Amino acid sequence: MPLDQRPVLARDLSSLTLPSTSPLTTPEPRPPAVSSSKFEHGTERIGADGYSRWRVGQNVRGASQWKQVGEGGVRMEVACCDADHEGTWFGAWDECTVLAERVDSFDVRIVSDGQCCKGIPRRFVRKMHSAAHAGRGLERSELKVTLPPASTAELKVEPAAQPLRPEWPSPRPTAAAPPCRVVLRQPSRGSGGGGAHAQAAAEEVEVDEVAFMGRFMALRQFLELARQHAGTKGSKSSKGVLPTWRLKLSRAALVPGVIAEFGKRKGSSWVFMPTQVTLLDRFGMTEEGDDQGGLTAEMFSIFFREVFAPDAGLFEQAGDGDAAAFLPCADAPAESLRQCGRVLLKAIVDDHPIGAGLAPFVLEWLVDAHERRVFCSVEAALAQLRRFDARLAQSWELLLQAEPVVLAVLTLTDFAPHYVGADSDAPLSAATVGAAVLAGCRARLLDCRAASLAVLRDGFSGGLDLQLQLAPFLPNELIYMSQGKASLSTAELLGCFDWPFAASAAAGFGEAELRCDTPAHLRAVLGDEERFPEALRVQLFEWCTARSALPAAGLKEKIRLRHYDVGTANLPEVHTCTSELHLPPYASAEQLRGRLLLALEHRGDGFQNE
Repeated sequence: MPLDQRPVLARDLSSLTLPSTSPLTTPEPRPPAVSSSKFEHGTERIGADGYSRWRVGQNVRGASQWKQVGEGGVRMEVACCDADHEGTWFGAWDECTVLAERVDSFDVRIVSDGQCCKGIPRRFVRKMHSAAHAGRGLERSELKVTLPPASTAELKVEPAAQPLRPEWPSPRPTAAAPPCRVVLRQPSRGSGGGGAHAQAAAEEVEVDEVAFMGRFMALRQFLELARQHAGTKGSKSSKGVLPTWRLKLSRAALVPGVIAEFGKRKGSSWVFMPTQVTLLDRFGMTEEGDDQGGLTAEMFSIFFREVFAPDAGLFEQAGDGDAAAFLPCADAPAESLRQCGRVLLKAIVDDHPIGAGLAPFVLEWLVDAHERRVFCSVEAALAQLRRFDARLAQSWELLLQAEPVVLAVLTLTDFAPHYVGADSDAPLSAATVGAAVLAGCRARLLDCRAASLAVLRDGFSGGLDLQLQLAPFLPNELIYMSQGKASLSTAELLGCFDWPFAASAAAGFGEAELRCDTPAHLRAVLGDEERFPEALRVQLFEWCTARSALPAAGLKEKIRLRHYDVGTANLPEVHTCTSELHLPPYASAEQLRGRLLLALEHRGDGFQNE
């Protein structure tokens, strides 16, 4: 790295005179769209910009209003290492707020002491690694900077008011850090395209999380800038805020309802419009709840679970295979598939994981990477076919090593029936079997459903063409970003809860000797990996968030615990509208565990948990 681009440590950004290189600055913080009068004082919410935090307070006249908490900004972690550190950093990390992002560096402010660091290389900045780090700063060491003589006169670095703490001891290995391992789950055959997770088949893929987060943050920055432009261009308001898109949907027919609602939208501003969902129960009655993101997340989860059902007639599994991934039906209604593409676009723009089900080949097709990444080799084509029809892919893979006497009875038309050519009826050989298998993969994945894939892509790129922004993502990264993380470790589940809020007076658990120990009981229950295994962790996450998977960048708003002032015979309640879990004052962790397991058994009962 050139010396004039190395990190510079200062207490005031105004004291830095180095010119910036086209920074993509953080968007202007905006308060939540919902009125503050609907909440009690002290309630905190994520702002309309998607990252800043706001708390309900009072103005000088005594009326409630939103007040920003802190300085906003995307929360990440910065390495506590020297500026000239080489290789991967395995030491301590400090929580920071992103001030600006460039192609190869960040400007950040340290949360613990407010110091600003400019030009931090991307490899030294990562997303929040653990919930235990959230809300507090770790001890860190001073960044040491070596500047060329010609640059020292141009820089003014204010000295620290007090000496910084010593650097944490850490090894300096030269080996690269292992990639993040992500478990993707696909529903098994016969589950109706989204059945019980207990029947899900797990597939483990590797994702370089550092490289992925760099591309992911660049995509989010682009979408935020496009959102601001759409608001300025399409809204009559001087503040450039798009109107709210209100959807009233019946649970009994949610897929047709979503398709109809998306079909009504014209132009492209709908891509960035905030949504407010109202759900109707099976009797046609409006369910309780004010959508502050939870009902929208539930809408996407239900849609992408039910759209793969056979009775929807839109997607299909292999008729004689064991894989669970779905591809568009060749005879599916074109307009319905077009709206499915628009729903998928909206889910990606709003960062709502669609869960397992969609074949990865569809993602490659949507970003126009199928020719260079799928049909570029027999191995790559078979890998994609294996996720749709594992049995057929296995048999074709065996043919690549078959004896000539076995290949002599096969022709190209046995793999691609619609292929017409002079050599279509010629017997295969060791030299031609690879081309025949590749043609068969193309016929099975693409050719027999080309029209359906075309209308799906037309809907996906009609409102906002993201092919250029999504093309740099690797195949596994596309899966990770769109489907989310279906598996949850104990640490990841604990990281989904706002434990500092549970300890505050606003949570209602009391103070001092009158304080209830319910949050501590819940943490003890969730921390027991043997008695609260992964299946229960996934169920609890889905129940509390209405999401089918954990987003790649984590939850924007963590689950908050609140005191539920009822008897201990009552079950816990969730309010996905406000991302809250209400807990009665259980006397012990064992009692809480029993009531929580019973609540999870009835988690499909909507708001009727009593």
